[in-house]
Amino acid sequence: PSAIPLFYRVAANQLSQQETIEVIGNATSGEVEPLIFAHRGELFVSLASDHTDRQLEAHSVALSKQICVKPVARAAWPLQEVLEHWDSLILRSWIREEGEWRL
Repeated sequence: PSAIPLFYRVAANQLSQQETIEVIGNATSGEVEPLIFAHRGELFVSLASDHTDRQLEAHSVALSKQICVKPVARAAWPLQEVLEHWDSLILRSWIREEGEWRL
């Protein structure tokens, strides 16, 4: 990346709180990421998956991120309540692969 952190814009209609998402092809994967958003003037933190098409990523990182729906958690916390222990937070995600959950 040209900078850390690096932010990519994603259309609001690409965010989903559904149990499952549909993807094109089998070259996509997700990465757990914090999601910070504003609601009624207050910042909140939640979790999301930066689901990306890995084949398309070789041609355009921005497009590879735009083409995939982003799963978003249903829970969120006021950012001010989380900041005190932000550095102690641990993000983990699991995938179901060949019938088993893997970290």
